[in-house]
Amino acid sequence: MSIYKAYGLRYAYVHLRYFELTGSNALAAGGPSTKRLRVADKKREFEARMVITEELGHGREELLLFIWGNSDQN
Repeated sequence: MSIYKAYGLRYAYVHLRYFELTGSNALAAGGPSTKRLRVADKKREFEARMVITEELGHGREELLLFIWGNSDQN
């Protein structure tokens, strides 16, 4: 498997898992900016990011910002 296919699968997994945990698309997939979210939704969004980050074996959220979009910029 090429590295590009592996990252494509990882990208798809992140978006699917994010939707499962939050009920909405990630920012990079057309989802809402965190600036538009209510406090409870922001908390759920952050918790989802942390769960996915842990599932993928990363210890820092910043490593995955390119996959779901940097909500601080939108």
